[in-house]
Parts: sequence; C-alpha cells; structure tokens
Amino acid sequence: MDSYADYFILWYKETHPKYDTKYIQELRRDYRRRLQEEHDKIEKLAKEFTEEITKKEDQYAVERKQEAIEAFKNISKNILSEENINTYIEKFNSDAITYEHISEINGRLLGISEVM
Repeated sequence: MDSYADYFILWYKETHPKYDTKYIQELRRDYRRRLQEEHDKIEKLAKEFTEEITKKEDQYAVERKQEAIEAFKNISKNILSEENINTYIEKFNSDAITYEHISEINGRLLGISEVM
C-alpha cells in the first residue's frame, strides 16, 4: 500500500506543481490510512465469507451422507438382513467411511437388486 500512496503523491506533485510539503505529508498519510482501512475491510469480509462457506460445506457434507445412508437402507432392505443393515449404518455414521464410499456401496447394491 505504500507504493500506491507513493504513486498517488507523485501524481499529485506532477499535476500540482506548486504544492505545500506539509500538505503532501498529510495527504500521503491520509491516503495510506484510507487504503489500509479498505484493505482491512476486504480481508475481514473474505474471512467471514470463507468461514460461512466452510460451515455450509460441512453442513452439506453431513446432509449428503445422511441421504446416502437413507438410500442404503431403502436399497438394501430386500438384500441384507436387518442386523447387517444396522451394522453397516453404525460404520457409516463413523467418520471412517465417507459419503463417496457409501455411494459406491449403494451403486453396487443397486446392481445386485436389479439382477434379483
């Protein structure tokens, strides 16, 4: 930001040949302060948006996993015993198994159920 302030002062001196040195110092200080304030606002907004997006991504991940588990229940009810279904669901609810793995299992179960 110092370089922006310096450039602004150079431009001002070029366009205002009769300038007061004290005024130039105040002008630079004020311009630099305003640049910093704007920069800080943008960084704060970016941080807030990043936190909000991360929060929503986490929420969507949980929702997707729950939907995949529900799909698993519906697909597997005619293929697996209730005990096996409950065992799988316990594993799915742990963090060890991801949404992608559950979706892959559901895809395979759909293939099996279509054959039956």
